[in-house]
Amino acid sequence: TFVKCDQRDSCNTLGYTQEASDCIGDKMVRCQFDPNAVMCLQSVSCEDMGFTDNIEECPGEYDVCQYDKTKGKCIYEARPGDLKYSLRKIAHNGWLPCNGNVYSSAQFPELYEAIKDSFGNRLPDYAGSFLKSQYGYSGAPLAKKQAAGLPNIRGTLGQLRGDSTTYYNSSGAFTTESSGYAWNGNSNVTGRKVTFDASKSSSIYGKSSTVTPQNYPANVFIYAGKRKEIQASPSTCVKGNYLYSDGSCSSSYNSSKTLLGMVIETYNGNSNALGATGYILYVYGGTEIITGWDNVKIKCSGISNVDDIDILKNDVSPIYDARDLLSMNIASNSVVQKPVSGRQYWGLTYGDYTCNSTTCTSVEIDKTSGSGYYYCRKQMFLYSNL
Repeated sequence: TFVKCDQRDSCNTLGYTQEASDCIGDKMVRCQFDPNAVMCLQSVSCEDMGFTDNIEECPGEYDVCQYDKTKGKCIYEARPGDLKYSLRKIAHNGWLPCNGNVYSSAQFPELYEAIKDSFGNRLPDYAGSFLKSQYGYSGAPLAKKQAAGLPNIRGTLGQLRGDSTTYYNSSGAFTTESSGYAWNGNSNVTGRKVTFDASKSSSIYGKSSTVTPQNYPANVFIYAGKRKEIQASPSTCVKGNYLYSDGSCSSSYNSSKTLLGMVIETYNGNSNALGATGYILYVYGGTEIITGWDNVKIKCSGISNVDDIDILKNDVSPIYDARDLLSMNIASNSVVQKPVSGRQYWGLTYGDYTCNSTTCTSVEIDKTSGSGYYYCRKQMFLYSNL
């Protein structure tokens, strides 16, 4: 394994602190970087030599113990929760893309510990956004997106007339156009129409539908640290299982764990999640009634501004049609509830609907003032080849 030289530990740091003459009568191990530096073997373990990491958990490069190829020393590029810009496109060396995907807190425990208070088990979603320093600033929470904005443009117009006794002037963002007539209460008088266009004040206005400084795009990654092997996988979790935040699945409900939802689909293989090698699709909801279609999208996406929501992100809509849940055995006290007879539910693929114990029928809920229960659909992405 090749890494930068300045990242390698010295022979002394690795425990090779002796010379060959010190090991008379004992076996010895020579340092691979300096054959004159040795370690006398008197029941010395890999742990004694500083190789305390399981190499399959290392996020990137590592040094391997000569006597146990499963043990080594991970070489960390950063600390869990650190960010970087990169022109790379997929997850690599412990770096995950900041695309808002759900990750397993059991697979990446160090990342979860670093960002759980702000993001839980969801990666930050910085697509299309610029980052602003928050340290020492008592502003918005780290997970709250700040809407675009510009300073106000103000102006004042006095009384305007276009006859021979009163003159008019315009400058900046104001424009006086063709003359006409206006009724002043007694008679028609000559007047002018005044228009406002901010781009006349500065060409920066009107170049974009939002605030867009001159820029080049790049991808943002977050460092996840060690990667643990977990129970959850597209091959071990099946439709109808309970999926928990630690990445485990079960066929019966375990109330001691944090439930994410019910598994409805799994995929094993390369996905579109920038380096993920599979995903588990799950659904939750059915327990809360909400008014307005936009509010349903906000609830399921976790984005506070409905204009910022791409409801088909990652080819998965956040609003789910719960027909699959009718045949599942679901605990009554979980975060998922089967459709209840007589209730109306918001839907997407098949439209809104109402259900009984065996089937669902299409209905139409007013998108603005109507109310209904809802289900959300999410993906947990799994990474194995970082």
